[in-house]
Amino acid sequence: MRIKSYLILSAITLGITVSSCKKAMDLDINVNPNSPVSAPLDLLLTSAELTTPGIFNGMSTTTLGFVGILANQGSDAFALTNSSYNGTWNSFYTGGMKDLQSILDRTAAGQSPHFRGAAFTLKAYYFGQFVDLFGDVPFEEAFGGDASTPINEPKFSKDKDIYAKLIAMTDSAAAEFAKTSPIALKGDIHFANNITRWKKFANSVKLSLLIKTRKVDPSADAKIKTILASTANYISATSGAEDFLFKYNKVASPEGRHPWFTDAYLGSNNFTYFSKQFMLEMLELGDPRLPYQVRRQTATLLDPNNSTDKGTIPVYGGYMVLDNSTWSKLTASGTLTNTAADSAYLAGYFGRVRGDQTGVPADVAVRAVPAAYPGGGLVDFARTAAKADIKPLLGGSGAGNGVFPMITFNMIQYWDLEQQIASGSVTAATKTLFEAAMRQSIADVVRHSKSSDPTATDPSTTAVTTYVDKWLARYDAAVSNDAKLNVVLKQAWFSGLGNGNELYSTFRRTGLPTTLDEPASRQRQFALRLPYPSTELNLNANATSYGAVIFDRDPIFWDVVKFKF
Repeated sequence: MRIKSYLILSAITLGITVSSCKKAMDLDINVNPNSPVSAPLDLLLTSAELTTPGIFNGMSTTTLGFVGILANQGSDAFALTNSSYNGTWNSFYTGGMKDLQSILDRTAAGQSPHFRGAAFTLKAYYFGQFVDLFGDVPFEEAFGGDASTPINEPKFSKDKDIYAKLIAMTDSAAAEFAKTSPIALKGDIHFANNITRWKKFANSVKLSLLIKTRKVDPSADAKIKTILASTANYISATSGAEDFLFKYNKVASPEGRHPWFTDAYLGSNNFTYFSKQFMLEMLELGDPRLPYQVRRQTATLLDPNNSTDKGTIPVYGGYMVLDNSTWSKLTASGTLTNTAADSAYLAGYFGRVRGDQTGVPADVAVRAVPAAYPGGGLVDFARTAAKADIKPLLGGSGAGNGVFPMITFNMIQYWDLEQQIASGSVTAATKTLFEAAMRQSIADVVRHSKSSDPTATDPSTTAVTTYVDKWLARYDAAVSNDAKLNVVLKQAWFSGLGNGNELYSTFRRTGLPTTLDEPASRQRQFALRLPYPSTELNLNANATSYGAVIFDRDPIFWDVVKFKF
């Protein structure tokens, strides 16, 4: 890794205007005031907050394939190589993380404690996510490329050791936020410079690290309980006001819209497929989030006797409208009846079976696409819409102002449920929390959908209650705590569409939910981590030994399940 410092000072992206009011006699100075050698702290913070989330949102599409929500013909079949994540790795170390380190380096004497607290918190969160994906990575020496004695080949740190330092870093952040700062925090696009929210966010980052280590650290449960003892400690607003998320916008130039929107709604449809299981189970159980998350593009049935249509029809029963087992489930649940109208409705849920590697046909005009959440598109059209009103989305419908949820109150509700059930602390309040978590997820999805599609309306109270009651009945019927946790984490799976990285971590640390379909075919075993990038292995002598790490054999330190199909 050869990391050199860079600062994002573009007047377009950050709106920076630098001016000089020096007198004429000062024109012979050696330093040009219009070309500063270092950016102000607030611009470094804005830069880090703008650039880093996109790295992990990009990975989310991959990890949603790992856990069977998307069928993207690569990650769902575990077709990974050492060249798969070169860009991810390099972007992480040369982008916003370098800016955060610059903030810490320039405030080492204790100045600007609130800037330091923000940098500590973001560094702890993002490095934790990076370790969750790769395991051992450069940490202490990662940003030494600009040192007086440059470190261009940094040593790797052990994943377990990095985690311990990240947890301590969240405590350092809390200490910095507790101080009175002579320089007010500026440039914060996440929490609008609100220190109270930053304090809760720092504790929430600590919680996210602790929940992953609870099986390998006997002290983690007590620390988790301490944080969860009061809603004042963590992100807890039901309104979503405290959630840590990246908000995309509606601007096309420079491009600021959600990647799922630009993939699915513009030009050629480059979005991948929703998995059959994800859509079928949402249909079967009457999930009120479905029209906000999946949008159909067609109500026309493909004809298997037509040679053109036949080449477009997914295999392995992926084309649900022609699959007998699908109809059996949906008619038994009362979702659909064998009518032409219901066939037209089901035809629009055009996806694929997990692990279908048969190639991509000419199906971009019929493939189901992301709706309003999280990609900022459109809610699904009415089930009774006339065929003439159903048009493909190519050409720019929708706004694109979606979100990437990184830590939300709803996620914390499910972490709380996991800790309670896994530790045997199950009470009547646990079931109440489960109901609240389901309702919170639905409310979040609807709220964000209304932001991107003004035509979105609330689901009926009856629909929401009927759905929630079905899951509470499943919870009640579960005969053991393990079975209850399986029910809860399956619901977390449905709630996690916006961030596959969290679902991937949950699945690796618990092996739950157990009800995920196996890939129809796959190239390797389940990915326990990501393969190290070839650029790092080839350019960094300290990375050479990591070429022996096998992504579907060697887990990271907190993964005691080591899942295999």
